[in-house]
Order: sequence, then structure tokens, then C-alpha cells
Amino acid sequence: MWLSLLLPTALAASDVTRCTVAVSTPDGERIALTAWGSTEDQARLQAHRVARLAADLHFESTLLAAVTAQGPEEQAPLLAAMERISDSEPLGVPGYGVEGGACTRDRLPGESLLWRATWAAGERESQVRQSPAAALESARRRSCLVPYQAAIGATLDEVAESPPEDRAIIRTMGLDTARGTALECLSRGDPRLFPALEEQASLPRDSRWLECTARNWQGAPLPDGVAWGRDLAEVAEAALTEHVIGARRAAMGQAARAWARAWAEVRDTEVRQAIDRAMDVVPPTPEIAYSTVSCRALTGARTLQWRPGRGTLVHGDSCAAAVSESAFDPLPVGSPAAAGAVRFEMCRARTWYVLPTLREIRGEVSEQMWPYMALGAWGDLSGCDSLCAGTARISAASSEDLGRWPGGPPRSTAVEADASLDAAIAARDLGTLLQLVEPSLRAGLMETFRREGGLFWRIVPELLRTNGHDPVVVWMEVEEGEWLIVSR
Repeated sequence: MWLSLLLPTALAASDVTRCTVAVSTPDGERIALTAWGSTEDQARLQAHRVARLAADLHFESTLLAAVTAQGPEEQAPLLAAMERISDSEPLGVPGYGVEGGACTRDRLPGESLLWRATWAAGERESQVRQSPAAALESARRRSCLVPYQAAIGATLDEVAESPPEDRAIIRTMGLDTARGTALECLSRGDPRLFPALEEQASLPRDSRWLECTARNWQGAPLPDGVAWGRDLAEVAEAALTEHVIGARRAAMGQAARAWARAWAEVRDTEVRQAIDRAMDVVPPTPEIAYSTVSCRALTGARTLQWRPGRGTLVHGDSCAAAVSESAFDPLPVGSPAAAGAVRFEMCRARTWYVLPTLREIRGEVSEQMWPYMALGAWGDLSGCDSLCAGTARISAASSEDLGRWPGGPPRSTAVEADASLDAAIAARDLGTLLQLVEPSLRAGLMETFRREGGLFWRIVPELLRTNGHDPVVVWMEVEEGEWLIVSR
């Protein structure tokens, strides 16, 4: 069921709240960040999300160096961080703090049902949303993270193809440059926002609390992103940001766990596979990202709850703590807004239970074994923390499934979907084409597209042939009124 069929037209926004915070890093750097929301509560939540993302990206270079290291000196910063890690890290990564949080209410440049945001001069694409806050945050997410993903992948490819004696310097320079560029992008405070008067479509408005869930666009086993609020576009964008944070943290945790626990013969392969998942979280087009979003309306929120052991990480370990069941009792919340404010602390408290044990046995662990212990522990911490964030749910008196995000190519019947596929191929529209296939097929199509270039559009009709002799894919109704191409 389409969301746009359920609810009345949105009202025009006249102002937006802007909140500022600063992330402090272990090496003394201070990263100033701005975030936007329809209300002060939502802007503060978004500021904390962006602070977590910035801390993750800054720490990621340290972690990447450790899991791709050729010698102990490249692992030293990570090992030192794990020596100092606290069970009350405010951003969920060792040694990073956050301060500030001043908020102001800004008047918008006019009135409009839709807003167009461009993040910085020379940015490759603008974003149109019915919420000004959602437009700004979507522009930032795509402007900063799509290039970052590509830069990290290119660096690691160059390292793999270089002589061993050159790899450390190539890795360090490439990771530091990618990190610096991404953090500078995230901290920009001068985006452009205009009324999108040429756009006529609008999304619905609902007076109830809304919950949106964003899933991985390729169907990879990574945590969902979940967010709550009252503005549909804002909640959807927040869910996409939560997915970026949780999925990246989980994938990099898998890389750490693989380095510490995989067999030596397959360690490098498993590490790189995990890193590649982290570097492909943001899809190639915004349309594909929003095609992963579904929402529901909540009435009468009661508790926020998470049970360990429902999902497992790689290498067979689950996230079940060796503590009493009462430690995982539901947390009473008066509203989804309260749940959003306490979820981060709740998950960290319920998944970082290994820290006391790690500190207790540190003195008994040899220097040769400490890297394995430290990276394995970090993999457990980050993996279980992100799994909790993506699977914790609000219990409510009632809820209504609002379906998938509206828009995308017509596909309510197999005939209609087939016509949309033909039109996408004729127009060489990759974003539309990828929305017409199940997530598990998207990675292979993207790999073929990158490898073949323009030739892709000549061979894709055969790749996605659903009739004739021995087709490997078929049209299937995966949900009511939603047809996709799936593997046979």
C-alpha cells in the first residue's frame, strides 16, 4: 500500500531548527558539526547521529590500518585505543567526545511544499524533499559519503596491487586523505536551500508518531536503520542515516572479528569482504536508497525493547550476554521521541558487557595475543551494538503498516514492471533499473556496470531476460502490488 494514498497533503514549512555540536578526537582535533530538524528534539537527535558518523569515520582509518596491517606499528594506535576504552563512550567509539548542542530556529527563504538542497559548491546532485531538514541531511549524506566510499575502495585496491614495501605509505596517505575530505564535507555549514517551486508532487502528513526502517540496498546481512518522529520525510531520512551508521559499524566490526578469528588462509579475503560491505552502504542513487524504506504509524508507545541472541554475527558468535535475563527487561518510554533519545545508551549498556572482562584479563594476555584479543573484542562491541540499534523496537498499543516509500517506477503488475524495465534500459537509467530487481541481484549488476561501461546497456537485456529458453531470473510479486525480478 502506498503511503501517498493514505494521508492528506503536507503543509508548507516556514522555519527549521539548527543545532550545533563539536566532536573531540583522541588526537586533540575538534570537528564542528551542524544538523537540522523540524523540531528542536529532532534536530538534537540528528546532531548526535552526525556526531556518531563523524567519530566513526575518524576512527575508521585507525581500524582499517589495523586490519590491513603488515606490521605491529600499524596496529599500535588501535591497540592503544582499546587499552583506554571506557564503558561510557558518548559516541560509541573509544576516546571520542561530544560537546555543545546549542540550537536556533531559522526562518526559511520563502514557503513551499518542497525544498531543494545542495550541500556545497560544485556538489554533483541536489536533493528535493518536502521537509527542509530532510533535504539538507539527504544532500549531506550523499555528497560526503558516496565519494568517501569510492576513495577508500580505490585506496585499498591500489594497496593490493602495489609492492609490499610501498603499501604502508599508500595506505596511510589514501586513508588520511579520504577521511580528511569526508570530515570536512560533513562539517560544512553553508548548504544552499531553495523552494522547489517547479516540483508539484508532495508527500503525506500524519499526526501520529511514525517509525521508518531502512534496509540494505543489496540485501547484505547488515543492521537496519530505524528512526521515529512525526514528519514523514524527516523520519525516512533519519532511518537512512541510522542505517549508514549501523551497517558501517557492523561491517567494520566483521572486519575486526575476521582478522582476529578467521583461519589464516582466508583471513585477508574475509577482511576485505567485510570492508567492501562497509564501503557500499550508500547506494548509487537516492531513488534506490528510498526504495529500501518502509514505515508504520504508532499509537500509544509503551516500551523500547531488545532481546539478545536473535541475530548472529560471523564466526558463529551471538550477541547474548552472560548476565541475568532481567538486564534485558523492556525500557519504559512515554513516546517514540523518548525512545530515540535513550536507544543509544540502552544498546551500549546491554552489549558492551565484555569490557570488564577485557580489562580484567589484559594483564594476563601476552603482547603477541593482545592484537587478536583487542580486535576480536572491538568486533563484538561494534557488531552487537549496531545489531541492537537496528533490531530494538517500540511496543505500542497499536500500529498501522504504511507500506514502502512512495514513488519509483510502476510495478504493480508483471506487465507494468516489464514495461518499466524496457523504458529504463532504453533511457540508460541505472537508478530505475536497480529498483526493478531484488536486492540480492543489485551487487552483480553494479559490478557489471562498472566493468563494462556503455556495453552494459547492450548486454543487460540478456542478463535480465525473464522468458524464452532457460531464463535465470523471473518476475515475482514480492509484496502485494510490488513486482520485482528475482533469481529462479
